Amino acid sequence: MSVETIDPLGFRVWHGRPLPMGVEHTHGDVELNLDPSAPLDYRIGGARARLPAGRLGLLWGAVPHQLLAVDTNPGHAAFWVTIPLERLLRWDAPRAFIRDLLAGRLLVDRGDDPDLDVLMLRRWVLDLATTPDGRPDRTMELEVQARIQRMALRHGWDVVAGRRHDGIVSDDPVERMARHIVDHHDRPMTVAGIAAEVGWHPNYAMTRFRAATGSTVVRYLTSQRVAHAQRLLVTTDRPILDVGLESGFGSISRFHAAFRAATGQSPAAYRRSMRAHDGAG
Repeated sequence: MSVETIDPLGFRVWHGRPLPMGVEHTHGDVELNLDPSAPLDYRIGGARARLPAGRLGLLWGAVPHQLLAVDTNPGHAAFWVTIPLERLLRWDAPRAFIRDLLAGRLLVDRGDDPDLDVLMLRRWVLDLATTPDGRPDRTMELEVQARIQRMALRHGWDVVAGRRHDGIVSDDPVERMARHIVDHHDRPMTVAGIAAEVGWHPNYAMTRFRAATGSTVVRYLTSQRVAHAQRLLVTTDRPILDVGLESGFGSISRFHAAFRAATGQSPAAYRRSMRAHDGAG
């Protein structure tokens, strides 16, 4: 078992009971999440993060993430909106907003009107039920765009990440290994070196890491390097070779193979598809 890479979800809206995820996964979309009645606890890029009840949160799905804990009360339901990254980049969000989003953190809206957001999301769910293909029309896309721009330009946002937030404190060795990978993935790394960070034998470390995250250490490291390369391809004009090396890949052939396996595209094709609509640059 490994970090699960799923196909991009596209522009969609869901409303239903949140369930803890057995493994971390990645996808190419941006997620807009809201739980009206309870916080949502995540692991994102190796760090614990909590989305408070009634607050909108935004994360980039290319970074390995996992919903860890939810309210189990009957009837409990939350909202999710997925937005293709290239579409969000058309919306001319501020550079700082895009930078924080692509850094692999949870962005939490500072707005304090959850009732209005819940009404808005419920309307989107109902609107989707009346569209022929079950996908947002132009009116709904404009409403989603306006809500994200309100977050980016009017309310502001908090960057939620790290091992301590809202009472979440973790000294778990697996999370420490994951955090070490996230913080140092652009450097040469070995399983032995990662295991040494927590004083474990490499074989034991690999077993415990896989049991806790659903990913091998090597696959987790590769996913972080690919996400780093995606950020650089979207936000800089650096040559492809430099992007691969700066992301931690030891050769251009390894970079191309890993990137295509994760995204279905070559680095150059990915840059072209994203930068054609890049509102961040």
